[in-house]
Amino acid sequence: MLFRSKLQNAMLFFDEADELFSDRHSNSFMPTILREFELFDGVAILASNRKQVLDEALERRILYRLDFETPSLEMRKKIWMELLPPKLPLADNVHISELAEKFQFAGGYIKNAVVLAIQKAAARFASGQEMRINHDDLKWGAQCQRDSQLERYTEKLTPKITLQDVILSVSGKDTDRKSTRLNSSHRIRS
Repeated sequence: MLFRSKLQNAMLFFDEADELFSDRHSNSFMPTILREFELFDGVAILASNRKQVLDEALERRILYRLDFETPSLEMRKKIWMELLPPKLPLADNVHISELAEKFQFAGGYIKNAVVLAIQKAAARFASGQEMRINHDDLKWGAQCQRDSQLERYTEKLTPKITLQDVILSVSGKDTDRKSTRLNSSHRIRS
């Protein structure tokens, strides 16, 4: 692909670059990709909103780096307005300023929030109600987007012990715990 783009004098664009250029621990092809990039003398643009997962060795192969910050409050208001189609029936209780202030999102997340709100209103319409997007629909869509963002940054813990690993010893009629064994190497005496 790199060679072909050079022959055609084309520029390469890798959207969601974190999928292809993730660190070597999770991507066994990364050393090969890095070697090929080392030899490539064309133009490639890598776009990612998860730059923290890009392989660190990729950093020295990047000549120019542009970080796009989250849009300002005024810009977010404009994005919300732009993404709400003019023919979309909005309830009177929609407050774009409040949404823009509460949800400090880039445009893609705002778009997704609007799409979710439209789907929610369409479901109400399908059940015989009026087709109108209200503030709660948009707020719910934005909260879904925020929750999905937080999920990515949450460390997922998998328990290493099971209920069967925890044994409570009780002797005869005495109901006091004599010992609790976790795995087989840890003992807690009471």
